[in-house]
Formats: sequence, C-alpha cells, structure tokens
Amino acid sequence: MSSSKLKESEVRIEHSLNKNEEKFRVDRKKTIQQSLKKLEIHCSVDEVPNIALLGSGGGERAMVGLLASLVQLQKTPSLLECFLYLSGISGSTWCMASLYKEPDWSTKLDDVKVQIIRRLGGPAVSWGDAFAKLKKYYYEKDIFSLTDFWAAMVVTTYVKEIDEHTLTEDLDQHSKDPFPIYSVIDKQCKQQKEGDPWFEITPHEAGYSLIGAFVGVSNFGSTFKEGSMIKKQPEIDMLYLQVSNEVERVAQVFSQPGGLHTPLLEAFALFRRRESVQRSGAFPSKCPPSLVVSTRPYWKPLPCSDEERVFNDAECFSSKVFSQPGGPHTPLLEAGCPVQKKRESLLCLDVFALPVCLPSLCGSALADGDENWKFIWQKIKDFINHLRSLEETGKEDPDSHKCLQVLLDLVDMNLCVLEGKDPSALEDSIRTTVANLSPDKSKLIFPGGKLDVTDKEAAKLYMKQFTLDVCNNLSVWFGFWPYDLCLSICRSMAQWIWGRKYDFLHNMTAKAVPVALLESETRDYEDAGLLLNSPYFSVLRKERNIDLIISLDFSDGDPFTVLYIILSNIIMHTYSHISSFKEINLADTMTIREKKENFYVFKGKNVPTVIHIPLFNVVNCGDKIEDWRKRYATFQGPYSAEMITDLMEVAGKNIANNKAKVVEEIREIIEQQRSRR
Repeated sequence: MSSSKLKESEVRIEHSLNKNEEKFRVDRKKTIQQSLKKLEIHCSVDEVPNIALLGSGGGERAMVGLLASLVQLQKTPSLLECFLYLSGISGSTWCMASLYKEPDWSTKLDDVKVQIIRRLGGPAVSWGDAFAKLKKYYYEKDIFSLTDFWAAMVVTTYVKEIDEHTLTEDLDQHSKDPFPIYSVIDKQCKQQKEGDPWFEITPHEAGYSLIGAFVGVSNFGSTFKEGSMIKKQPEIDMLYLQVSNEVERVAQVFSQPGGLHTPLLEAFALFRRRESVQRSGAFPSKCPPSLVVSTRPYWKPLPCSDEERVFNDAECFSSKVFSQPGGPHTPLLEAGCPVQKKRESLLCLDVFALPVCLPSLCGSALADGDENWKFIWQKIKDFINHLRSLEETGKEDPDSHKCLQVLLDLVDMNLCVLEGKDPSALEDSIRTTVANLSPDKSKLIFPGGKLDVTDKEAAKLYMKQFTLDVCNNLSVWFGFWPYDLCLSICRSMAQWIWGRKYDFLHNMTAKAVPVALLESETRDYEDAGLLLNSPYFSVLRKERNIDLIISLDFSDGDPFTVLYIILSNIIMHTYSHISSFKEINLADTMTIREKKENFYVFKGKNVPTVIHIPLFNVVNCGDKIEDWRKRYATFQGPYSAEMITDLMEVAGKNIANNKAKVVEEIREIIEQQRSRR
C-alpha cells in the first residue's frame, strides 16, 4: 500500500480541522475578501468573517427551497461568494448533492438550476434502473440496510436520478464553492446515551464532531481494527448520502417503546404542566431570560425531582461549558437542573406555548408513529408486488412464487397489527405455507398464540420476532436472488436497521473516545433531524470559529423551535461568563414568534451572530401561510413542475428581500472585530 493510501486510511483522533480543510479556508478567505470589496466592505484577510449557510431538513420542500435561496444569493451583488461553509441535513442534502457534482457550480448556478428543475419536473427513474442500483448496493457491500432500499427505490422517485458520484471524486473541482458539510447522527449514541451522536461527512473525512474522531471519507464504512483498515468497502455515493429522509426520521422517533423520548421535550412538557411556578409568555423587559444549563450530557438522567426542573436565576448559569478537552460535549440544551437559590424569582419559560410533539423537534409533518410504519411497509409491499408481477411472466419454480406470497402475507400481517386488526388468518396461512414448502426442514421456532392487537407494544414485539423467524426459515431454501434481497429488506424493517456501517473506532485505545464506540463492530447512522432539524452543530465546532450563521428553515412545523434550540446551544457551548450570556435575549424568540416575519437576527458577545429565515412568512405568503404549508406538506408525492416554480419564487423572495440586511450584518461583524483589537 502506498504511503498516500496508508495515510488516507488512518483514524485521526484530535480536536483540529483536516489539513485539506485548513488549506481550503486559507484560499477561500482570499476569495471572500475580494467578494466583500464588491459589496463595498473593505477588510484585511484576517478580518474576513467566517460565514456558514445552513439548510434544514424538509424533503423536496427543502431541496427546492435551498436551490431558490442559493440562486438569489448568487445574483448581483453576490453574497454566495462570501460564504465559507454550506451545511445541510435531509432534504437540503438532496440539493447539495445535485450542486456538488458540477465543478465550481456557484460560478454557473443559473445553468445548473435549469438542469435541476428540468430533472425534477421530468420522468422518474425507471423501476428497472432503480432495481439494478439496489442489486448493486446489495452485492457490493458486506452490510445491507433499509437505507439501501430507500435510496434506490424511493429517493430516486423524488430526485429523478441515480447519483453515483462520490465526495472524493470532486476534491479538486470546487475551489470556488463553499466547503460542504453533511450531518447525520449515530443512532446508538443517541439511544444508549453514550458518546457524541453528531457525525459529519465532508469531502475529506467523516467522523464525530465533538469527540474529534475521524477517518478518510473514502474509507468510511470499511472494516477497521485498532485504527487500521483491514477490509475495504465501497465509498458511499451521493444517492446513499441523500437518503437521510423525513419518513425514516419521523418513524424512528416513535419506534421505541413509549414513543417520543427526547429529554428536552420532556422537560418542556414538565414546564407546561407546572402550576407552582409563574408562567410567562415573555420575560420582563429589564430581566434577561435566565436558565440553568448543565454541562452534563443531555442524555443523563436529571438528578432532581420534577419540582426542581426549572429555569433559575442567571447567576446560577454554569461557567463550565466544556465537558471534554477541545470542545463542547452536550448536544442539546439541558432544560432542567437542581434549584440552587432564590426560588421566589423563578420564571417558567413556556417556550412559545410549544406543543410537545414531533414537529417541534424534527420539523416534519405531524403523524402518528403507526402511520409512518405503515407507509414504509406499504413501500415494501409495492416493491414485492412489482417483483412478483415480473416473476410471473417467466417460468420460475412455483415454490418461488409461494415465497413471495408468504412475504406479502407477512407484510400484510404487520400492516394489520398497525391498524389494530386481527391478523390471525394471515398468520395461519403463513405457517401453513412455510410448513408445506419443506416439511422436513421447516418449523417455525416462534410459537403461535393469540395476538392481542390492543396491546400495541406487545403486538409490535411479537411481529418483530415472528417476521425474523419467517425470514430466517425461508432463507434456508430461498437464499438466492432476488428472494434473498426481499428477505433482507423485511429483516431490516423488523429490526429497524438504517445506515449500518462498520465502526472505524473498533478496538482502538483512545481515552478521549467513549468505551461504547471502541467496543462495537458496527454503528447505525441516521437523519440528524432526530435531534434537531438544522445542521448547526457541524459549524459550531470550536475549530471552525464561525462568526455568522445564516439558518434557512424549511421545516414543516414551527420554525421557532429550531431557532430556540440553536440559540440555547450557542449559549451552552460558547458562553462562559454571565455578561456574555445576557447579550442574547431568548425572550425575543417568544415575543416575535407571532409576527411570522422573514428575517430575524440574534446577537451576542463573542458568539456567532444568527440570522434565521423561515420559509413561509407574512412577507412572501401574506395571510396564506398555512395554505402554503399544506400545499407543500412533507408527506406527498414528487412535486409537479408548477409546484416547483411557485416554491422557487416564494423561497427566493426571502433572500431577495433581505440581501441588504445580510450585508449590513457582515459589515457590523467586521467592525466589532476591529473594535475588540
């Protein structure tokens, strides 16, 4: 192996930027300096502010919204040339993937826009081509998951292409574009409450943003042991990277027993139920909002009673904001902590009268968890039905058709349970058919019994075991294409396996890395919107030293929920003195919420300025905001050409109407930097 290849495969554990990213920053800031001159902003290279543009999730709505915003930013006078980073999650990555396959796309954005819109309004990828891509995913990698199925058979119906280019293919083709960052989360870290759930993917490396553990992006997913690659796996392509989607994200939140388990929202729920503490829709004008922020990771149980989970006086704000060497460790605002003093002056933050529900966190359409499971099972059913229709045109073994029928009955049985219907007839049929297929070899291990569909948790556990049992038995005599694929899809669905990759930290010795990450052989990566529908965490890494965040919110829910958490995290991870804490008034996010404007600015001392731009607002939608939200709901089929055109116009207005304000904020940031010297 050559020295360059060896270096690429090494695991890097340190709180610093990749050397290639550092070089990009140096060169890019020179370009930004010249672009600022065109805006009549004169500064030295050292004074050039680090600006990050964030695109939230939101499916095709986010894809089109981000494209429209970038087009307007590029128009004279160009602001796009002033951005150092472009970071996205979920639907925004659909747009980013389309852009970054074009060399220096920002220099020819009008032409690229036309190509993208023409493609989105055109025909979908054929079933045969999508199926061929799925076959390639299935056979070229060691690990198959629902992400592979979803990318090939579902996402292609929205993005209308099979994008097989990789990040490393374009390393030297984007010197004139912002540096791209794609954000996902580590499912096990999120669920098991250990380690850093935030995971970033850039053209050079992939890894844990807060821990500071990275691997070359071309080797992400390969097999590692003790920091050395022992088996190469194919580099992920852009179609796969785009598959962090709203459907998976929404259903995942409800997939655990007990439903939504978000400590932040649970704390909000406690606040809303409290009657012993004064409620307030806004803080007194002379009193900055005060809260206790814990440096304990957000997933650790709060060491206090419900009566003590309150926002306390500003003097109780913890000055220790970093729990690990080199960077912050807690990804979400800790909304509760033991009361320390002065209970008489407590105010209970009502968080914009925030409803404790999924859209508040994920920015996705409000939907019952069972509905999302049904949606995905239905997609699997459609796939198997299509496959069976193709098989019936040939002269296959009749038993092969019976295998597909068993799987269809198995899918229907899962759907029945989700709908609260008795699935016993389907179960009897499955058991009979499986037994008749191979009496000598087959016997379902899982015992039959009366399934009580009214006990949802027990019914889901029953169906998980039964589905796995049926698939394992069928695989004994149907372990060949395409039946092995169908069995793998159903297994992945039963176990809810998304984005599974080999753990590049496996068996390493590193004190800075949580033990769980060192011991596991695989990790599951999923949509970052499960924690927050904005990729802000990637740009809040201390090493990136961001001065201005422009947050484009394409959420289907209340955009101010994301804004509040963003500001809370900036406080959490950046402020170390009360004087600085007072500079950002979180009460503003409550008092201005009902105005539904198109441009909000939040500032602080020695922290990034945040510009927040909601997609639908009174300026571009008038009094029809809800009508626009309903028209562009997350859960629907691909947009028509007319819908794309209308959304491009509405989203573009948000930038066209506010470019001058953004320029002034940039100018003010530079002046503030000068005044501090």
